[in-house]
Order: sequence, then structure tokens, then C-alpha cells
Amino acid sequence: MAASPWPLGVDPAREPHIVLSCLLTGTLIAAFAIWATHTKLNTPWQEWVVVYLGIWLLIAPNTWNYTSIIMTWNNVLVGLAVLIFGVWRVGELSEGRLQWRRSDEHDDRRRAAAGTPKPRKKRVRR
Repeated sequence: MAASPWPLGVDPAREPHIVLSCLLTGTLIAAFAIWATHTKLNTPWQEWVVVYLGIWLLIAPNTWNYTSIIMTWNNVLVGLAVLIFGVWRVGELSEGRLQWRRSDEHDDRRRAAAGTPKPRKKRVRR
């Protein structure tokens, strides 16, 4: 998305707002998506930012009055993809976190019933 204005024929001199919007939005989507997938603490707020950026891509052509129909369709299609995959990822995180908590509680109850202590984490030597 960040590089899309140039191959799709947008003139940066005539429409700098379109170039800047695509550049910033594409960079932010990439940054938040990478950060959300590489962070150890899976909280869905990073994915919600990506979802809102997808919504922005959907409304940006009307906000900035895009003159290029190709750029309009590019924003709409990329915005829909970002929106759908972002909402899907938020749903996975929410369900995964609930299942993770349930399995930990189940393991704790099972260990308590058997009288075994929690396993210790192994230290990795470097």
C-alpha cells in the first residue's frame, strides 16, 4: 500500500495528499502487523489499530476526492482485505486467550487433584 501511488500513476506534485495518505497508512499497517505478530504478549489492541487503518483505506477515496479510479479500487480492495484479516486476527486472539486460560486452569486442577506440583521452567544456557 505504501508504494502503490507510483506504479498506479498518481502524480505526487498534483495530489500529494493521496501519496502521503497511502504512504503513511501502508507503513502503519505494516508496522503494527509486524509488531502484533512478533510481540510476546498477544493483546488485540495492535490488531484493532490495523482494523481501523483498513476502515480508513475504505473511506480515504471519498475523504480526499481521488481522481484516479484505479487508486480508488486499490484502496477499497486493500482496505477490505486489511479489515477482514484484522477482524479475523482479533477473533483468533480473543478465542485463543480464552482457551489458553481454560487449559491452564484445567491443568492446575488436575495437578492439584493428583498432588503434583507445577513443573518448573527449564533454564536455557547460552
